[in-house]
Order: sequence, then structure tokens, then C-alpha cells
Amino acid sequence: MYKGQRWMSETEPELGLGTITHSDNRYTDITFSTRKTSRKYSVAGAPLRRVVFKPGDAIHDKSGALLRVTSVHDDPATGLVTYSCGGVIVPESDLSDTVNTATPVQRLLNGTISSAEDFNLRHDLLGLRLKSSVPGARVRGRPDRTASAPVGHCRNNIVAENRPGLAGGRNWLGKTIEACLVLHRLMVAEG
Repeated sequence: MYKGQRWMSETEPELGLGTITHSDNRYTDITFSTRKTSRKYSVAGAPLRRVVFKPGDAIHDKSGALLRVTSVHDDPATGLVTYSCGGVIVPESDLSDTVNTATPVQRLLNGTISSAEDFNLRHDLLGLRLKSSVPGARVRGRPDRTASAPVGHCRNNIVAENRPGLAGGRNWLGKTIEACLVLHRLMVAEG
């Protein structure tokens, strides 16, 4: 890690491109200009990724001009990169502080890829979220109400199968919402 290099936080990509302001064998300091903040990282295991664009990549300089990289020049003495973009030379210090990593395709193209464990965790959580909601409905069960009465798709299946009386007479347990969910399920089932 060299002073002036551009790095991105893998855990906080919304900070944009950071610039190393100080680095030694133990710690590195990075300033993220877009958020007007600095972070100090331990060099060992820092959640950082060096940002170096390749020929063919589109980049923005600090003025906002869109340029296409034609070649990349690495200076081994300073550790800094300079980009040739047609007739324009752009040192990495002149790159825009923002990098768009909003979509999965952009994250893949930027090399921001999660581990298999993170993917599996997100997959499992999505499965749990789907099990605790009614497909197609824009509502979710509330924890303060699930303790006193069964809610969710199981309860709606029972009601939709003409088994009477789970919600009768109780106050503030979402009977109107439940009735709408039952209607929704019946409408979806009938096509």
C-alpha cells in the first residue's frame, strides 16, 4: 500500500474510492472524500480492495468527464497508476471519488464478489423471509402479534380451506388484514 493509491472498502462500498494518506507496516489511513471521512485499517486483513481499471474500462475524472482507458501504466517506484485515455493522461489521483457498485453486474465487473458463505447466508435469510410472508401480499407479520396468535400462510391456508374461527372476537390481531390475505390467496388459487 502506497500513499496516493486508490482503494475501496469492501464492507462500506458506499464510501466510494478512498485515497491512502498514510501507510506503514501495521496501519493504513484512507480518506474517502465523497463522505468527508477517514478510516484507519490494520494492514493485516483489512477489508480493502485496490482499484485499478483495465484497458476498455470507462472511467470518470474529477471534473466528471467520461473517458475510455486505452492503456495502464504502473510506476513501480511510487506504486501509482496512470491511465492513458486516447490523448488524455489521467493519474489515479485525478479519478472521480465515486464508483457505481449499485447493481450486481457492476459489482461483478468491479471485482466486488462476496464469499460463498455470505451468499449462502443471504440465500437462507431470503428463504426464511419468504416462509414468514404471503407470496404476492405487501404485508408481513408483526412480532408483537405473533406471540399471541398464529399468523402467516399456515393460518390463511386453514381459513381458506373453510375451517372456521381462528380470529373471531379478538381485538387488534389483524383480522381485516387476515381477511384480505385469505381473499388474495383464493383469488390467486382460482387464477
